[in-house]
Amino acid sequence: MNAVYRGLPNPISISVPNCKSLEATGIGVYKVEGRYLIVPGPGLESIVKLEMILLDGTVKTEEHKFRIKNLSNISGTINGLSCKQSIIEMSKEELKTAVISTDTHLDIYGLQFKDKVISFSVEFPKSKRVYVFDNKLNDEALKIIRKLSIGSIFEINDIKLPNPNNICLKL
Repeated sequence: MNAVYRGLPNPISISVPNCKSLEATGIGVYKVEGRYLIVPGPGLESIVKLEMILLDGTVKTEEHKFRIKNLSNISGTINGLSCKQSIIEMSKEELKTAVISTDTHLDIYGLQFKDKVISFSVEFPKSKRVYVFDNKLNDEALKIIRKLSIGSIFEINDIKLPNPNNICLKL
């Protein structure tokens, strides 16, 4: 069974010998510049129905199932370092210019998920959560960081990326 990735415009190739015309239909199936794409929605599989008219005038229909796969997790990074269930040690000076970004080893259809982060939250111990609408720590977060003692731990969560295709990502 073929697989498609949830939320991505997956190109599908259709080749039928002796075919005069062909139409593919299904949930999330559309045609752009002569190519068929499928953007699968919920569920475990997506079905593409083909209706073909062969050169001899015979009408033929087929149904093809595609297994829907979710994209793998994308990890957040700070200055290019990913913690993946560990701790990154940084000085307060390094945090002043630190850049929050994402990284993944996923490369499907030439898409790379290294877009600029548009927002994130910082959760400090015994303090409030600070929401940042940029890819760098804001003045409010840096003010709290300046007051932290050496060895203090805080978390960066809720990393958001631009998502023009409504790709289903888990960060």
